[in-house]
Amino acid sequence: MKNTLLRNASATTLSAAIFALTAPSASAANIGFTGAVDNDWQNAGNWDAAPTNDFADVADDLTVGGAFSPTSSAAVFIGSTGAGSLGLNTSGTTTFDSHLGTGWTHPGQITQTSGTTDVGQFLFMGITPGAQGRYDMDGGILNVQGFLLMGDAGGAGGIFEQTAGSVSIGLGGGAGIDYIALASAANSSGTYSISGGSLTGTNELSIGAHPVNPPSAGAVGLFEVIGTGPSSITVANLRVRNGTGTLRYQMGAGGVTPVTATTAVNVGGGILDIDTSALTFGGPVTLINNTSGGAIGGVFSNASEGTLFGGRALTFLGGDGNDLVLLPEPSAILLLAVGLVPVAARRRR
Repeated sequence: MKNTLLRNASATTLSAAIFALTAPSASAANIGFTGAVDNDWQNAGNWDAAPTNDFADVADDLTVGGAFSPTSSAAVFIGSTGAGSLGLNTSGTTTFDSHLGTGWTHPGQITQTSGTTDVGQFLFMGITPGAQGRYDMDGGILNVQGFLLMGDAGGAGGIFEQTAGSVSIGLGGGAGIDYIALASAANSSGTYSISGGSLTGTNELSIGAHPVNPPSAGAVGLFEVIGTGPSSITVANLRVRNGTGTLRYQMGAGGVTPVTATTAVNVGGGILDIDTSALTFGGPVTLINNTSGGAIGGVFSNASEGTLFGGRALTFLGGDGNDLVLLPEPSAILLLAVGLVPVAARRRR
């Protein structure tokens, strides 16, 4: 019952946030990149209309399509002086040499369906108090040299929903600037939901707090994996923060794509939410593929060794001994064991 309540509450909150962030802006202009002069993002002559403010602090609905490959040397913030959006539908490469942000002081949304987006420094979502930002990754490639940060101030929040494409965070390396932070500040929120494509984080995935300056009291961080659609999810360190972070798996018929952690895993005090209602696969389902040499650190506040989800037992000792795995139903294990007894007896003869 507790797990069902958690799941329903989280789904309601996520749905409300998605509705708020996808509402069209009332007064924003629809402006497309034409490349009439060159590839300079900041050159107004490369767009088919004048902006409400400018092309750095965006309060309009911008679109980059065709085969254009614009480059911005300055930071670009979608939803700065007013609500705004950015559609990336190009077959080319859109380059932001500095930061890219969505939801600076007003709602902001970025939707990428194709092409390559290169961010030279940091990707922010929900930056000032109360601001909300969203990124829909529906195709293409997203490369971020620095961190991905959601909820940089109290009341701010971000949603990153990935259905396809390739996302790589922290490619530039550097301690303290190459992480993924879901709900960075106190009383902020951050959600990453992945149902397709691939995600690679070169350092820490921190769910529910800033990885360098925790804790974040009142923060709500959620990382959600939906089915087996994602081809891979790999990070160095996986940390589900005490009381503020939730790791959620929504099973498909065949299970779910595991989160692979190559260096360390710590879930102490975090929340584990598993929906097994669609699961028909009878074997063990790996949730965290811990390829580091160490054990998983801590246990979830609502789940420890042997906790049941949908009649299946959780183990922190699965796989090669240190993976988080959801085992088949105990009755199936018992039947398997009973079936092996006659075989063992025949071998002894």
